[in-house]
Amino acid sequence: TPGASFSDCADGDWGDVGFLNHKSGNRRLKPETSTSINAGAVWSPNRHFDISADYFRVSMKNQVLDLNIDTVLRNEADCRPDGNGVTVQDPSSPTCIDAIARVDRYTSGVLAGQIEGVQVMPINVAREITNGVDIAAHARFDVRPIGHFELGASYTYVFKHTIQQYPGDPVINELAVDSDYYIPRDKGTASISWNLKRFTATLTGLRLGKLPNYDEDRYLKASYLFNLSAQYDLTDRLRLSGTIDNLFDQAPIYDPTWTSYPYYNDSWFDGVGRSLFLQLTYKLGGSKL
Repeated sequence: TPGASFSDCADGDWGDVGFLNHKSGNRRLKPETSTSINAGAVWSPNRHFDISADYFRVSMKNQVLDLNIDTVLRNEADCRPDGNGVTVQDPSSPTCIDAIARVDRYTSGVLAGQIEGVQVMPINVAREITNGVDIAAHARFDVRPIGHFELGASYTYVFKHTIQQYPGDPVINELAVDSDYYIPRDKGTASISWNLKRFTATLTGLRLGKLPNYDEDRYLKASYLFNLSAQYDLTDRLRLSGTIDNLFDQAPIYDPTWTSYPYYNDSWFDGVGRSLFLQLTYKLGGSKL
C-alpha cells in the first residue's frame, strides 16, 4: 500500500516519511489452542445479599496476532544498534530476526538507511498467559415507602499477564509500564438502582485502573466514568426511557507524552462527552411490558 506514514510509530521530524506497506495472509498459521481454569465460591446468607469470588487462569498457544506496522518498526529499531553500538533488544532473538527481515531499507543513494517498505502478516504467538480474580457483591432491600433498592459491585484484578511472541524470545510482562502494552491491571464497576412502582433509575460507575503513558516511563492515574439511566412505564404497553452516558462529561485522561492524533489512548478512551438518549416504546400484542 503506497503512501503509508511513519506517524504511527513516531512524531515530529519523522511524521512525513513515506514507505510501502506490504500486507499478506499466512497459509502456515496453526489453529489456536487454550486451556482455562476457573474456581469460585458464593456466599449468600439470605435472599437480600450475596458475594462471590472467582479465580481464573487462561493459557493460550498459537494465538493469531495480526502484526501491525507500529509494532514491527518499534521492534526493528530496538534491535538495531544506536550510535554507541547499544541495542534495546537482543539482535539474535527470534523477534529481532523476524522484525529486521520485515523492514526493507534503502542500501544506497541519498535515501540509504531510510525505510523503503514493511512486510506484515498474521502470525502465531508462542504463548500468552493471564490469571487473576473476579469479586462481585449484590444487595437488595426495601425502604418503605420510598421503594426498592439494589446495589451491585464487581472488581477484577489481574495477577499476571505475560506473552512470548516466538519460542526462545523473552517472556514479556504486559502489565509493566515499559512493555509496549497498554492494559490496566484492574477494573471495577458499581451500581445503584431505585424502583418505585412504575419508575426505575440506575446510576453506574466504571473505574479503569492506571495505564502506562505513551512514553512508557510512568503510569497515568485511574479513570472514572458514570452513566445514568431511567425508565417509566406510562401504561402496561407504553414505556419512556432515557440514558445519559458520561454523566459528568469526563474527558480522556490527559497524557502530555501522547503528541499525535487523537492525543490519547483510543483503545480505552474516546472523545465523546456527555450524551443523552431518549426512547419511547410501545408493545403491540403478546404479553405486556
